[in-house]
Order: sequence, then C-alpha cells, then structure tokens
Amino acid sequence: MSAYTIGVDFGTNSVRAVVVDTANGHVVGTRVFDYPSGEQGVLLDARQPHLARQNPADYIEGLRVAVSGALHEAEGDRTFARERVVKLGEIVGNDYAVLDGLQPGDHLIVSGTQFLQDGAPVSEQMETPGTQNKSGSAPKTGN
Repeated sequence: MSAYTIGVDFGTNSVRAVVVDTANGHVVGTRVFDYPSGEQGVLLDARQPHLARQNPADYIEGLRVAVSGALHEAEGDRTFARERVVKLGEIVGNDYAVLDGLQPGDHLIVSGTQFLQDGAPVSEQMETPGTQNKSGSAPKTGN
C-alpha cells in the first residue's frame, strides 16, 4: 500500500499544497492559491516601503482551498486514499502535533516541500523520540 503526505508552503504571494507518494516522490495532487488581498497578495505601506505583509485571512482561505484542491486532484490516482490523511493538532512553536492517521512505520515530510517535484527522491531523516533536533527544540510529533 502506498503512503502519501501533504506538504503546504506559505509563500509571499500564494500558498501551495502538494500530495506526494512517499515511496517514489511522485506528486499526485497540487494546488496553488494566490492571495487575493493587496498587490499580488502583498499589503504594502507607503510609510514603510521595505515592509511587506499578507492578510491573515488569506492564509486561512489559502490553506483550505489549496489542501482541498490538492486532495481532489490526488483522488485521480488509483492508489490514493483520502482516509489515510493525517490530522494535525495544535501548533506549538514550530512543531505540529499529529493527532490521527499515522501508523507505525509511516513517514511524514516536515520540511522542504517547496522543492518537491514529480519523481524527485525524498531523503529520510529520522529523529529518535526524546532527542533534540538541530534547532534545539523537541522533535516534531509523528516523525
């Protein structure tokens, strides 16, 4: 049975979601949501010309639209099963709690999703429970 992961990248002008087959790096679903607020998704302030902001509501809508669109596209892959999607909980610092959907031996992409391309290999970096990652914080749940 194939295993999939969803990656989300919040950029300056848009949010991108991808659904990836972790066995081979094949992207089975993707969707980009361009932020509708401001100029190309960026809120500018003439008093602070070097400062760019995004509308927080765009992040929420972008997450909803991008993930839903990527999942919908992924359903066209005969081995993808929407019921195998993991459920995330509260974000603490830079860590996400995985509440449901992972089984022993499952893998989860937690960084670098913006570099995913069809057929690109995905390298695995395991963290042992109770150890510290490079940032010095506790490991992300579900790694």
